[in-house]
Amino acid sequence: MKMLVGVFVPAALCVLELSCIDFGQNVGPCVAIYRDAALHIAGVNDAKTSAAIAKTRISDFQINGVKRPAHYFTGFATAYNLSAEDTVLHCTVPCGFGEEASTYQFTISAPGYRDTTLLVYAQHARRESRNGGCPVIFSEGSRFRFQIDPR
Repeated sequence: MKMLVGVFVPAALCVLELSCIDFGQNVGPCVAIYRDAALHIAGVNDAKTSAAIAKTRISDFQINGVKRPAHYFTGFATAYNLSAEDTVLHCTVPCGFGEEASTYQFTISAPGYRDTTLLVYAQHARRESRNGGCPVIFSEGSRFRFQIDPR
């Protein structure tokens, strides 16, 4: 058993170390850098009049079917024009959140408007890599415009 461990452990460490080398000058795990949010709410409009709605509430979040609290989204450096209060995100349009390519489900609302549940897939359109593949830099997230119905 000691002989097996004596061979296995060094071999595993070698594989682990090689998986973190990009054969350039970097050693370590590959890092993902997000230049902007994956999901941008570029506009929200009244479905009847097309009037712009400047402030919305976003709630009931799911990412790839997994529920997430509102404050989860404000913790990323790429989030903008957002504030979290209890279970709700307040979005001053335009706003953005999320980093990874995912299916996002949430409910958007505003005073005088019906709650509207949306399901969208958001991802970054641009992916760059340097130095043999690391770091990976993501930019140009998906931009959406939504219409919501008055009550």
